[in-house]
Amino acid sequence: MCTSRFIQTNKATPVNFNDSETAFHSKTLGQLIRASLVYSVCTMPFLVRNAGNIIHTSYKFLGPFLTNASMKYTFFGHFCGGEDEKSIKPTVEFLKRNGIGAIFDYAAESDVADEEVERIQPVAASLTAPYVNVEAMPPITPYDLEDENKARVYHYVDEDVCDKHLRTFEDCIRAVNAVSDSGFAAIKITALGNPALLKRMSIVLNEIRALFAKFDEDGTGLITKDQFSKRYREFFNVDPNFEDDAFNTVDINRDGIVDYFEWSNAITMENVHKLVMNCKNREGPLSKSLLNEDERHDLQRMRHRVDHLASLAHRLNVRLMIDAEHTYFQPAIDNIAQQLSTKYNQGASPIIFNTYQMYLKDANHRLHVDFERAQRSNTHFAAKLVRGAYMVLERAYAIETNQPDPILPTLEATHENYNRTIKEMLGHIADGKKVEIMIASHNQQSIELTLGEMQARRLPPSANVYFGQLLGMADHLTFHLGSAGYKAYKYVPYGKVNEVMPYLIRRAQENADVLGAARAELRMIGAELKRRLNPIK
Repeated sequence: MCTSRFIQTNKATPVNFNDSETAFHSKTLGQLIRASLVYSVCTMPFLVRNAGNIIHTSYKFLGPFLTNASMKYTFFGHFCGGEDEKSIKPTVEFLKRNGIGAIFDYAAESDVADEEVERIQPVAASLTAPYVNVEAMPPITPYDLEDENKARVYHYVDEDVCDKHLRTFEDCIRAVNAVSDSGFAAIKITALGNPALLKRMSIVLNEIRALFAKFDEDGTGLITKDQFSKRYREFFNVDPNFEDDAFNTVDINRDGIVDYFEWSNAITMENVHKLVMNCKNREGPLSKSLLNEDERHDLQRMRHRVDHLASLAHRLNVRLMIDAEHTYFQPAIDNIAQQLSTKYNQGASPIIFNTYQMYLKDANHRLHVDFERAQRSNTHFAAKLVRGAYMVLERAYAIETNQPDPILPTLEATHENYNRTIKEMLGHIADGKKVEIMIASHNQQSIELTLGEMQARRLPPSANVYFGQLLGMADHLTFHLGSAGYKAYKYVPYGKVNEVMPYLIRRAQENADVLGAARAELRMIGAELKRRLNPIK
């Protein structure tokens, strides 16, 4: 039961996001001054671009104690809820009093260490729909593995760290259950397994998609038995009598036609190696990208960790939000999220929410594939929609690996993609389909568009539509939504200061990329400071 002073209702009330007094009425004067200073720094491109070097230099000359202390009282204090479950409780209670829920987020971020990364070129299919014409596809790029044995050695001492992260996420889920009956816990898959393994897993999944495209000669998205037989004989050394068994394996519906959903459900990470054992070209991309026995074992350990968290969340009725990460991890993350959704989103309400970064060129397609998969399995489709969080890193990686930019070319194209998807999902909700979405955005126009579409479709504030903003950002949106009875949430990151540095730097870089929004918030904070310091009208 909601214990805040704002009670959700089925009646929509007008929301004036430009009212700075309502937006910041619960902030102390010190918090407003700190917010003003932090946002001012975020609008200084030189400082933002060199934030990593500045912090590194500070650690070198001032030491970790002074550096971490200064961060605690500035960026960390503004953007993070605390270092552990105990220290974030005051923040959660503060939000709750203002009609706002919390999304607990352990904010330490992982990437692939240089010595763990295979020097690879992603297949062309990784940024395209699976329903593509093979003739129009660029050739699959071969993998460049100078020393495969060295590249395949993972540092499994990190498995203990993954188990530690598992316990952290367990505590996070239990904490959500203790303070709220409608909360979320966010998890990062890279914290629960070796990032290099996730990257290799993503390659395999892309190759499975590319293999479907090769079988689908006419680009219809459907493979007949004759087409399957033709391509099967071309690619695999097997007894012809085994063809029927092979086709029946992927023809789950037994209708003589295979689509991508059947294909991807039948050929999984766990069994694809059995198929490729009979591949004629053992030096082809799919054969080279396979996981070996040890890697499959570690994949099972990672899946076990994630499933354990999902099971715990299901028992405690806590929604589990799976964060999006770098594109070279995302196919693996999506695969894990899809399997969890099929298992845990069958009840009255969904447990698993996957995240879609709508600035990616393939995001809309992936979302539609997952939505259709949920419809076929009669499970809830639950999604968090974000514009994107890794633009600087993604574009740098694309340049470094000589790959196409995975991000839409303009900000306007991202806005259009984001808003179009909101309308589509609200339409599904209005039609009574099992859909829940979180509009995770700091863009006022998108929030206003969502409220307008909800009103037009007669969806009340209590509908399956959530709004999420990051702690320390867009308070004028979150606090107004909470006061009006909408399902408003703050992402509450936490973790040790030194562990969340990449997160804090990314926050600053994102604000620098949207200076208009940062300056708009500065103006609103300035207006509230002026009102408080000069109360006489």
